[in-house]
Amino acid sequence: MDFDVWFSSSEVWMGWYGLPPGLVISHTILGPAICSLVASLVALIIYNFKLNQEIKRRQKVSAKLKASKAHYQALIAALPDLIMRINRAGIYLEFLASPNFPVLGDKPESWVGTHVADRLPPELAQKRMDAIQKALSTQLIQAYEHTVSINGHLQIEQVRVVPYSADEVLMLVQNISDLKQAEERLRISEQRFRQAIEIAPFPIMIHAEDGEVLHINRTWTELTGYTQKDVPTTQAWAQLVYGDNADYILKNGIAPKYNFSTHTEDGTLAIINTANDKQLIWKFSTAPLEQLPDGRQVAISIAVDITESRQTQLALKDSEERYRSIYNQAAVGLANGTLDGKFIDVNPQFCQMLGYSREELLAKSIIEITHPDDRNQFKVVTESLFLNEIPYIFHEKRYLRKDGSFFWSSTGVSIVRDAQGNSRHTLAVIQDISDRIKAEKQLKHDAFHDELTGLPNRSLLIERLELALKRTKRYPESQLAVLFLDLDNFKLVNDSLGHLVGDKLLLAISTKLKLIIRETDLAARIGGDEFVVLLEEISDLSEAVMVAERILEVLKIPVSIADRELFPGVSIGIALSSQNHHYKASELLRDADVAMYWAKHSGRGQYVIFDSNMHLQAVKRLQIENSLRNAMGNGEFLLYYQPIVNLKTQKNEAFEALLRWQHPEEGLMLPEEFIDVAKEIGLIASIDEWVLQTACQQLTRWQSLFPNCSLKVNINLLDEQLEESLLDKLEKILAVNTPVRNSLVLEITESILVQDFESTKTLLHRLQAMGVGVVIDDFGKGYSCLRYLHQLSVQGLKIDQSFINPADLNEGNQVITASIISLCKSLGLTTIAEGVNTSQQISWLNEIGCDAIQGECSARPMSVANATELLG
Repeated sequence: MDFDVWFSSSEVWMGWYGLPPGLVISHTILGPAICSLVASLVALIIYNFKLNQEIKRRQKVSAKLKASKAHYQALIAALPDLIMRINRAGIYLEFLASPNFPVLGDKPESWVGTHVADRLPPELAQKRMDAIQKALSTQLIQAYEHTVSINGHLQIEQVRVVPYSADEVLMLVQNISDLKQAEERLRISEQRFRQAIEIAPFPIMIHAEDGEVLHINRTWTELTGYTQKDVPTTQAWAQLVYGDNADYILKNGIAPKYNFSTHTEDGTLAIINTANDKQLIWKFSTAPLEQLPDGRQVAISIAVDITESRQTQLALKDSEERYRSIYNQAAVGLANGTLDGKFIDVNPQFCQMLGYSREELLAKSIIEITHPDDRNQFKVVTESLFLNEIPYIFHEKRYLRKDGSFFWSSTGVSIVRDAQGNSRHTLAVIQDISDRIKAEKQLKHDAFHDELTGLPNRSLLIERLELALKRTKRYPESQLAVLFLDLDNFKLVNDSLGHLVGDKLLLAISTKLKLIIRETDLAARIGGDEFVVLLEEISDLSEAVMVAERILEVLKIPVSIADRELFPGVSIGIALSSQNHHYKASELLRDADVAMYWAKHSGRGQYVIFDSNMHLQAVKRLQIENSLRNAMGNGEFLLYYQPIVNLKTQKNEAFEALLRWQHPEEGLMLPEEFIDVAKEIGLIASIDEWVLQTACQQLTRWQSLFPNCSLKVNINLLDEQLEESLLDKLEKILAVNTPVRNSLVLEITESILVQDFESTKTLLHRLQAMGVGVVIDDFGKGYSCLRYLHQLSVQGLKIDQSFINPADLNEGNQVITASIISLCKSLGLTTIAEGVNTSQQISWLNEIGCDAIQGECSARPMSVANATELLG
């Protein structure tokens, strides 16, 4: 180690620790000793000249190390705590501690050669390593404090990390526990003093003798509205609160009383103007505190707010007058009565409410003007009041007017007591709430009735139905039925003619329902175009059926609205209570709803009677719906592929991608088992997108595996509409997966073509530009687009299987099929016959020139693996 560096470093350390310069071991003092040591070593070298140069070098190094260590030990002895030398890796190279400095572990020398993490808790070790790295990287001194537990005692240490070399630091540690404890005691003492001042319930100001305001407490600010910033000096305070008299009061009132040598108390009162334009009456006292470092004397001034006590006398003086004014001018009725129920005082408002004069009321008792139906209740509650069971009573009652009518009131009664707590009289506050009672009744009616039709709503229906079911349990010979009605095509009325016409139609239907049913029955509107009829006390199902038939018959009669004749039509579901079935209202309503659903799907305009199988199927449908919502996210959909075989080459020229659902419980499900549900819950577009993406990916993969195979994949859209949004999605899919042009083929139905030919024509042109082929599916099934074929960008069509089914293979179907194929050839379109299951069909189709077939005769739908194997 270089001595000059060592000595200069030691001077810096001593300066950091606040040690006097005299304690620094100067290299000038050790100079002669070192020189003497070097001279001795030289003499020894001369004497032992036969020793080799290696021994000489080692002796010199040893001498230097000894001198350095002696110097190091002397420096440590002069320091209060310890010094450590640590390398970049965190290894202790030297560890020199003061004898009185407690350290972790055994002896200090045991730290040498160990790692920081071996000696300190993880958090402290990490903190130490971070400081080492930062000191070495910045070559700047790093300082921090930490707390360590040594032999069960917490020790607070101040650590300074000094860059020593490129890879080493010197770490200086000083025990500052006593200093920290003293600081903490001082802080706590000061905090207590400040807290006591801050929470004091009276105003306190601490200020210097030159007028500087050092602190005002929260109570001072709360009472005056002025903060510390508003009153930096007592002069500023005087200007704020005394206005034009500030100078006079400051000189003759405040200054003489701010005596900093003795405690003073002002016997006079001061009127304080607050920031809120209020006036307070304060009484001041002042006492001296300690001096500031600059020599200024500090004083504390305490004010007592006597505003309230001074004003109490005036308030008491005006109390009776104000009370009488309020009593007479109150907008509510006020009445004082004796404990036995006689009036002793009433205000004008109460007289006006009852129609009596004051003299007439004072001649009556409270019971006399109470409604007869409310008298017993009034006696009960007032008795509890007089027995001190309750402090006051608050109840609703009716008062009789002089003309014999009555009004509803909200009446509160309390007992007025004297200073000794003895009861003197009662005080009643009466408010007319007749309008509120009327409004509540209206609200209750509105809460249980439909706003548009005035019919009972679902809440009242359920309440009435529950009561009716209880009666059927008590009287089993009587039954009840629920008829659930849903208008047919009501949405079409709203969409085409507007909601105003729809509302008028609903009103007309509600009127007809009320005319059809008995007075003891109930017709309710439970939402939208749904109505429910509750039939009570019927002997059997036939009565319910008779009412349903009557409703169907009446609603077949057209309704004239807005110069139009509307034929509403209705589907009805009937559910019957039974003595052997303990229905709940919600269950009976649900079953009628299920039956109505079956009526809708059975052709509408009819009624269906509920049976248990309907409920099971409804539950199953709900389960399918719930499972279907998670099917895509769970990866449960998959595609099967059915070959399309060329009749001439007998080779597979294409596959039709067919959707399947691998239900976790039901197994493999065909589209017809769940597509209707998917359409109802709005999932069909997402499923179509998934089918397009999956089929496109698979087609691209096959074309990569079998480049010499001119393979196509047909996709049958599940949605019954061809929309721009679907083509946008398809365009994005094709941007990622790029099959051979026109090898991806969409199959669309004739119905899509005839719904909006011009729009569809535009979309087909766009598909053609995208390189996507189009085939018309189920051609000849219910629609005719022959006149459009030559205008459409399509590659072919699929002949509906009903034309080639052996059971329907009559002469007429044969002629139609042959004509379709002949027409397609003349237009350059390919023809595919689907549903081909027999060799007889194949032979006939081959004879009339059909291009390709698809059906179980050639191959059944197969998995991706089997289709890949077939291609190979």
